[in-house]
Amino acid sequence: AVGWSVWATSAATRRRVRSQLAHIPTLAADPQRLERTVRQSFAHLIWNYVDLFAPPIADPARFVQDFPVSGHAALMAALQQGKGCLLLAFHTDGFEAARYRIAGLVAPYTVMAPAEAIVPPELFALIRAERERCGITFPPVDDSATLRAMISTLRAGNVVLLALDRDVLRTGPLLPFFGAPSRIPSGPVALARLTGAPIFFALPWREGFQRYGGHIFDSGVVVDGTTRGEEAVGQALTGLVSTLERHIREHPEQWLAVFARDLWEV
Repeated sequence: AVGWSVWATSAATRRRVRSQLAHIPTLAADPQRLERTVRQSFAHLIWNYVDLFAPPIADPARFVQDFPVSGHAALMAALQQGKGCLLLAFHTDGFEAARYRIAGLVAPYTVMAPAEAIVPPELFALIRAERERCGITFPPVDDSATLRAMISTLRAGNVVLLALDRDVLRTGPLLPFFGAPSRIPSGPVALARLTGAPIFFALPWREGFQRYGGHIFDSGVVVDGTTRGEEAVGQALTGLVSTLERHIREHPEQWLAVFARDLWEV
């Protein structure tokens, strides 16, 4: 109800969300579904904030039961190789609950997840403190020390969690994303090339009030010392983006990056 109230009273944001969701071909071809998805997006935005400040973890056994995750064994097998692991995700409803699930699934390995340093700094500090209650560290992505920490984390055999659907630093290459040019963060490829860490996806979603689902799987994109230059990096990122697009199409109403202003260059 709160989300739909915000939807009804926020015309400018509603137009932006509609415009960005219209990049998804299945929604562009079905105006009624597009409008319904726009409205649902506002509800999922509110739900995600509820999970941030009141995560559904009071009963750990019930939380695990209500949040089944497939593919965990493959991730742990990769971590046992000692090169760490890059986990790619996107801005979606379910993430604020999933951070607790991820931290528990990969233990005793540790996780760091660089985050956009939003303003004012006091708000970023509040959100960071809340998020780090799960055991994952969330340093500011634009801090030079964070890059060194990511490399150290992977070389120690641990996990770095990165979002692929927004290039916060605006330094990645322009690649087609749902058919339109978008800056895609090249950090995952650079880190994989430098450390030898494999690239996995960790994709959560919401199935109802405090009920979720999740899937962890190998990206299938191999990065090694030869993955250099604009063409090779672009090819690797294109493979990752293709997987990302497929999963966004499955739950478009839960893709919260559509509330941002910088998804596409046009």
